[in-house]
Amino acid sequence: MPTPTPPNRDNNFDFLRFFAAAMVVFGHSYGLAGQAHQEPLRLFSGSYDSADIAVHVFFVMSGFLIAASWLNSRSVLDFAAKRALRIMPALIVSVLFVVLVIGPLATRLPLGEYFSAPGTFAYLSNAALITEFRLPGVFASNPFPDTVNGSLWTLPYEVLMYATVVTLGLLKAFGRNMALISLLLMVVTHFWLIPLYEVQSDLLYKATRLGAFFYAGVAFYLYRQRILWSWKLATLMVVANLIFARDDQWEFVHVLTLPYLTLYLAQLRIPRLAGFGKAGDFSYGLYIFAFPIQQLIMHWSDGRLPLLPFMGLSFITSLAAAVTVLIAVLVALVRLYVPFPLNLVAWTYVQVFRGTPLVVQLFIVYFGLPRIGIELDAFPAAVITLALNTGAYASEAVRASILSIPRGQFEAARSLNLSRAATFRRVVAPQAMRIVLPPLANDFIDLVKGTSLVFAITLIDLFQVGRQIAATTYEPLIMYTLVALIYLVVVSLLSLGQNQLERKVSAHVRA
Repeated sequence: MPTPTPPNRDNNFDFLRFFAAAMVVFGHSYGLAGQAHQEPLRLFSGSYDSADIAVHVFFVMSGFLIAASWLNSRSVLDFAAKRALRIMPALIVSVLFVVLVIGPLATRLPLGEYFSAPGTFAYLSNAALITEFRLPGVFASNPFPDTVNGSLWTLPYEVLMYATVVTLGLLKAFGRNMALISLLLMVVTHFWLIPLYEVQSDLLYKATRLGAFFYAGVAFYLYRQRILWSWKLATLMVVANLIFARDDQWEFVHVLTLPYLTLYLAQLRIPRLAGFGKAGDFSYGLYIFAFPIQQLIMHWSDGRLPLLPFMGLSFITSLAAAVTVLIAVLVALVRLYVPFPLNLVAWTYVQVFRGTPLVVQLFIVYFGLPRIGIELDAFPAAVITLALNTGAYASEAVRASILSIPRGQFEAARSLNLSRAATFRRVVAPQAMRIVLPPLANDFIDLVKGTSLVFAITLIDLFQVGRQIAATTYEPLIMYTLVALIYLVVVSLLSLGQNQLERKVSAHVRA
């Protein structure tokens, strides 16, 4: 069996994950707008769209990295814990967000019927990896009707692949030969046995399709030191895909070439891309949150929103958290390094948004700005206000983390003839990032709780739903306690992730 090796950080996996998640949003935009037949990559391949190919990329990278994770794990429990912490917290938050926020905003049913319907509780099974796409009365009139979060279908197959790795490991069979045998079994079953015997099993079809990409990634990791990574070979594979475009054999060519192309790009030395994930990995969050947000946008536009604006709005909304981070970093850098008067502007922004209540800011943006000709719908007004408010607090955390770097670090960089930009990029930013991550996580937890105020600008949120039910049942104590408990569950899950992050960062610093 190959010996475990420490993970190599000089790679582009973080960028490729984010790019693949963006491809999923791009591909889904066509289907959710009722224009799936016009999706560019579907027109090219004749079978798969951008989202499908992006999922294949995810599974290739997953196989490669999971093989490394298994070999570097201390035990089965250690491996299982790492995989669960990667998937489950964000998944649970996503499911609760859809049931408690998206559903009430979009359902055609009265809220009492919605929350009491069996289908509402059935959707919660997604948190246990039992796929359920529908919520009662939600998105029934959308161009792509009834499906609330179609992206979740891949997660059970991902976990299934983890289970096969664990099984092979426990049987002492996980290694190069078994990886090739597993890959061959997936390919033969998918391309020959299922068609030959006309097997009508969607589960088997998808498991072997995704399993082929996963075990290709596993095999590439185990044979990585024997593989010739060549741009010439990669070019030939691209040409092969072009030759077989819209041919019956393209899918087979796709399986043979995509793993190599993906991992070649992942390990290609591109310095700017290698540091892409330093600000955090948003790919998984984008993947599991974008679909219901896209459906909600299409619901609010009555299915009439043009494709390009719909696509752009989908990206913007799904990356609202990333916007907050961007605001925080830019404001912090301006306050630290940019002279007057921009420094004063940044200072004023922080003081205003930290010194005034969030509910007042919501009122100014939604009710006040129309007086000067700026009109925003309730949803974008809430997103912008929450991002600006949280960005002000987060910017101070970023600024403090930069100021915590010892002066000697700057002097050492100067002695090496590094420019100010290079000093910040190579010396200051990596150290500051480790320090700022825990307080940033705390700011995002406060952001979640701050969403309880958006009812003030006519948005229906969890708190507003509780108020409506309390007004009907005349049981305010019970309902508000229930709302508080739901917030407590969501925040506790986020806190669990924060604690894991703090331990990870602290361990890295001690090392």
